[in-house]
Parts: sequence; C-alpha cells; structure tokens
Amino acid sequence: WLAMEAESANRRIIEEAAAARDAAPGSEKQKVGDYYLSFMDTARVEQLGIQPLRAELARVAAVSGKAELPATFAHLQRLGVQTPVGFYVWQDARQADRYILYVSQSGLGLPERDYYSEPRFAEARAAYARYVETLLRLAGDRDPAGGARDILALETGLAKGHWGGARARDSEKTYTLYTPAKLDSLTPNFAWAGYLRAAGAERTPGVVVRMPDYFQVVDRLVQQVPLETWKRYMTVKLVDAYADELSKPFADAKFQYTGRSLQGLQQPRPRWSWGVAAVEDAMGQLVGKMYVERNFTPESKARMEQLVTNLLAAFRQGIDELEWMSPETRARAQDKLAKFNVKI
Repeated sequence: WLAMEAESANRRIIEEAAAARDAAPGSEKQKVGDYYLSFMDTARVEQLGIQPLRAELARVAAVSGKAELPATFAHLQRLGVQTPVGFYVWQDARQADRYILYVSQSGLGLPERDYYSEPRFAEARAAYARYVETLLRLAGDRDPAGGARDILALETGLAKGHWGGARARDSEKTYTLYTPAKLDSLTPNFAWAGYLRAAGAERTPGVVVRMPDYFQVVDRLVQQVPLETWKRYMTVKLVDAYADELSKPFADAKFQYTGRSLQGLQQPRPRWSWGVAAVEDAMGQLVGKMYVERNFTPESKARMEQLVTNLLAAFRQGIDELEWMSPETRARAQDKLAKFNVKI
C-alpha cells in the first residue's frame, strides 16, 4: 500500500511537470517533464522499432575475435546489459577507507542456476528458449531457433559454475583479492587489462573476485564456445535489457516471458507506471527533491527524528539485556550503535 501511495504521489508530480508550460529551460521541472513525455510518446517508439539500438548492435556484430570479448562485456555492463561477468565498485570489505572493484557471477536469463538442470523447471526453460528465439528474430538473425538452442547451451554451461545458497552468501568465501596484474593467472583466456579499461576501472587498487572458480568456467567457455554464439548471446542480452523501452513486439515478448511465464501476471503494468519508474530511475534525485518539497513537512521530519531516537534508545537497552551475548560482545555492539549516522 505504501509503495502504491508513493507511486501515485510521484505520478502527480511527474505528470504536472510534463504538462507545465512555464518550466524554464534546463530547470528540474523541464527535465523531469520532458523525460516522461519522451517515454510516453508511443507513436515515436513504434516508429523507431529497434533503431535506437542499431549502433550498439553493430558494435557487437563487429567483434572480430575472442580477445575482444572481455572489453565488450565491460562496455555492455556499463550500459546496464547483463554479461557473464558482473562488476560494481564498493568499499573494500577488508579496508573500509578505500573503494575497490568487485567482480561476480552473472549472465543467466533464467532466475538462477537450478532452472537450467532440474526437471521441475522444464516449462520455464522452454519459455526462455522461445523468448530468446523471438528476440533474435526481431533483431534480424537468420537462424533464431538455432541461435536460441546455442545460447541456452551456453548459459547452461555458465550455470554449472554458479555458486548457490549459503556458499554465495559467505563473506569469507566470496572475498578473494587480486591485484589487476595477477588476474590473468586466474583466467588465461580472458584479458583483464582490456576489461578493466572498458569498465573505467584500470586504476582500481585491487579486484575482489567473489567466485574464483566460476571465472575459470567463464575462461573455458570463452575458449570453447564459437565466437558467433557469443555474439548472438550479447545481441540477445542487449535487446533484452531495453525491450521494455522498445516498440510493442519487443515489450510484448519481454512480458510474455518475465511477466506471464515466470511471475504468472495476466497483463503488463500500464505505460504510465513504467514511465514513472523510468523517470525515477534516471532522475531519482530530482523527483525525490520535488516529492520532499510537496509531501515531507518539517513536522514530519521532526516526528521521524524522534522515532529514530526512540529506536536507538530501545536498541541500547535491548543489547544490555541480551543473555546470549558475552560482555565483550555487548560492549562492541554498543560501540557500533553509538557510531550510527542518522540521515533523514
């Protein structure tokens, strides 16, 4: 209910900005309104079809050798496209005064690794294969059915290397620190220097490899899987990432798979809801500022600050009453609590 209320409030703010005729050029209202209007211009979306992705599709098609795959993966990842290698920048879990690059398993179009092997997920696999075939056909592939089979086989190979369950959540096992220069010793067929440059992370002091043996699986697949299959795989991932923003055939295919087959939904969200989400994703700070100005009064802030003050006091008392904690652990918990930085 709270999420629906917040969405409705943001919809009012965004649609008023879109309807405003007095918004100064370059103002927050103008940016928010114009972005929303561009998303809601369905006639233009249908006219363009796959055209907005042509340059990136051509870049994938131009890959001429497997040595180019790491840099291409990193480039696509920066566009929000899934690849076998996920990366993000975060505080070093072992040295909190610096930021560092983390790399992790990724690359699966089905929800998780068991979907690729267990009989109970056969229907989901079939739905995914149909979706991949549809995207390849819409992208102009000459053999979409064969391409879908090859991509599913590739992802099945990736899935075999994925960590699952408690192992993937283990903070000790998922922290293996490499210097950038030493990464190639882990994956001789995967050139990390090009990957780091394309990711904009060539100056990282180190790289935390969260699932080292998974990357050895990626390394073997880079060597074994034909380049054409990798290019089809990247094409599908690129189109999938933007299917909801493309014309109706792409959006319908995406909903048929993710909405109907995986989630059991009967109809997609209305376009205004997608539009509000798109604006929030691209301009969340601006929309948030406008939301606070309208809906979050000084009195509301004072109430929330008092609520948090009460919570912290309850935590302080509760920690001292925990019988299962040793005195030393309670002291450390109280020290941590004392360092909480409240932001409202």
